[in-house]
Amino acid sequence: MKTFIAIAAAVLLFVSGVAGAQTVSLNMDWGFNIDGETYCFDGLDCTYDIIGYTGGLTGIGDLPSFIDVTGIDLIDITNLNPTGLGTVKIMVEGAGTHSVIAYFDIDLGADAYDENGMALNDPVVGQTWEIDEPGDGNSGNGTGGIPYFGDLLQFNLVIDGMLDNLVYHDAVDGQDLPGNGDAAMAIGEEFDLADGEMAIVSFTVTDVMPTSTPPVFHLKQFDADESNTIYFMSSVEITIPDLRVSSVSKPPRVERRGRRFSIKHTTINVGNGESDATRTCFYLSTNRTKGRSDKRLRCTSIPELLPGEYIRKTTRVRIPKNTRPRRYYVLACSDAYNSEVESNESNNCKVAGRRIRVTK
Repeated sequence: MKTFIAIAAAVLLFVSGVAGAQTVSLNMDWGFNIDGETYCFDGLDCTYDIIGYTGGLTGIGDLPSFIDVTGIDLIDITNLNPTGLGTVKIMVEGAGTHSVIAYFDIDLGADAYDENGMALNDPVVGQTWEIDEPGDGNSGNGTGGIPYFGDLLQFNLVIDGMLDNLVYHDAVDGQDLPGNGDAAMAIGEEFDLADGEMAIVSFTVTDVMPTSTPPVFHLKQFDADESNTIYFMSSVEITIPDLRVSSVSKPPRVERRGRRFSIKHTTINVGNGESDATRTCFYLSTNRTKGRSDKRLRCTSIPELLPGEYIRKTTRVRIPKNTRPRRYYVLACSDAYNSEVESNESNNCKVAGRRIRVTK
């Protein structure tokens, strides 16, 4: 095998085999194609190519931060004998339809041209796949009577950006490959994102047969006697933040106009996506719901928050001198300027445990 390319979010995982056996694997090539831009180790016509130094890509370390390859052993200029085991994750943002394809060329055993593959279980909506030769040629002819050249790398991945859901089919020459060849695998994911959402696309390669319930769609690549076998699968997780104020301290029972008091408060991200920096603001309200007539006391900056992350702060606020004397609820509202798209826009505010009576 000579090439492997992947598009958008991808995860690869290679682990030891069952019952003491271990798959003999060698990653020969890889690549990523994200919404039409391709990142390759050795791929002619790729947007970014390490071997050709195309686009300033001189090694894995030059890949953009949204392609996370820290968990996988991939071939590189300084790593010429990788196993192909590990995990790649690709993060995709922006409203609209996105396409992500992962392609891996991994040799099993001593004879790279003695391999085959199959698809198992049903793909979910948006998944496509292909098992084919990467495109560097085969020693035999195809069913059309001419030399078989797989189209997985150069045509389907880089040029066309579409997979054919077939095993050993050359659409360019209109023929199939009988028997075994130099197998490479690719899976594609297509999905839609709304404004503010982010997708984490994961592609996993393992030599342990998937046994999840319900059964997950995956590809199987094996050599002639199936002594060496790997499996390839993918998933898409769509993430979006959800900010809320989880706690706010009680105000003093009575305070004069123009005076200050402190509010202890906690803002938390209860969503599954990272939030941008926002502001939490505090209000005096005649009811328990934020409205246009409420008096804003002060706002405080909240940094970016990962899923489940929170920040505790103490903010000093001042009661405006023109505040009408009466009892008020104190509201603390996260993302008060509505700068963040959230999964739930109705849970930002929390009411303090008691009201405050404002006097002259």
